[in-house]
Amino acid sequence: GTGKSSKSGSGTGKSSKGSKSGSGTGKSSKGSKGSKGSKGSKGSKGGGPTAMPSPSPTAMPTPAPTPETTGPPVPSPSLAPTIPCNLDPVDRRQMILEVLTVDNDVTPADEIEDNGSSANLAFEWLVDEDALYLCPDDPKLIQRYVVAKLYYQTGGDNWDECRAHENGLVPSCNTAAIYAGENWLDSSNECDWAFITCDDDLCITRIEVDENNVSGTLIDEIDWLEFLQVYTMDGGNNELTGTIPTQFGNLPELIILDLDSNQLTGTIPEEIFETATGLQQLDLDSNNLTGTISTLLGTLTSLNFLQLHVNELTGTFPNEELLNLPLLTVISLSDLELTGTVSSELCERRDTVGGIITNLWADCATSAAVPVAQVPCPAGCCNTCEF
Repeated sequence: GTGKSSKSGSGTGKSSKGSKSGSGTGKSSKGSKGSKGSKGSKGSKGGGPTAMPSPSPTAMPTPAPTPETTGPPVPSPSLAPTIPCNLDPVDRRQMILEVLTVDNDVTPADEIEDNGSSANLAFEWLVDEDALYLCPDDPKLIQRYVVAKLYYQTGGDNWDECRAHENGLVPSCNTAAIYAGENWLDSSNECDWAFITCDDDLCITRIEVDENNVSGTLIDEIDWLEFLQVYTMDGGNNELTGTIPTQFGNLPELIILDLDSNQLTGTIPEEIFETATGLQQLDLDSNNLTGTISTLLGTLTSLNFLQLHVNELTGTFPNEELLNLPLLTVISLSDLELTGTVSSELCERRDTVGGIITNLWADCATSAAVPVAQVPCPAGCCNTCEF
């Protein structure tokens, strides 16, 4: 039913006055005068004339008003209780499962059915615990499921700030003002949760969970947030493990990917260089990444910030690719396994000689123990040299 039941009954607050009835008006009408009698014929002498008596006036009696009788109010039948989504809970559960696994292939069914997995926990929360109680056809169903899975897969219950409610208690959610919001898995719209920003259509555009004791692995479903522009989970006590999902390469609007200071392994997905061509900041330093730097780096012409230092990347210092990036101001490629030299052409873009590159880091340091730099840099060019 609705929040309040409507008043019922056909009777009004007061019964109406009965109408006056009968043919008479408010006052009875005067009787019509009788016609004068004709003069009597003259009788015999001595007899006086006689006249017919006039009839007495008559009036039609006015009937007493008959009031309308009003019976007791007749209540209208109550509306039948409504079922949320017009679905039995069992049917709703099955339909949501089909939305996620059959209709859209967001997550494989076996993962959702794997008891205790992040997919399973997110699904069970969405179906049984979420007070927002979305219907299977809600356009934001997948978005809400994806961020719930992100929460569980990155150890959300152990976050320092803004984790989900615990047995009716609301954990601390102290954040910088730009990240402020409700605790995660709150009954409010996910756009109102801390660390999340949405556009006017309630599509998530930013997720920024930095220095918050984040652990676990990154979700493969990230590309279902198709309008995502900024994704950061960096720094401090964050300890993400595993690889960077190739699905980040399916986000054409991505402009910032910041996952530094974690324990990520594997290569930097080639898909990021192929599709996220609007990328402006790529910050993956201080992880355990391997492989080479893609030759497609030079296609990211909007890139202005590149930090890959302190990893196990190999190959040649990418001078040619870097020269194709006209907006680049920060280049941090030290503490790597690169070879080659820093080109003089790149050095000509340093801010010290009228260019825009403010920071250029490379493995250009030498010492008595290391007389030859791993990546030599022309004098005065690299402002930070590491071994």
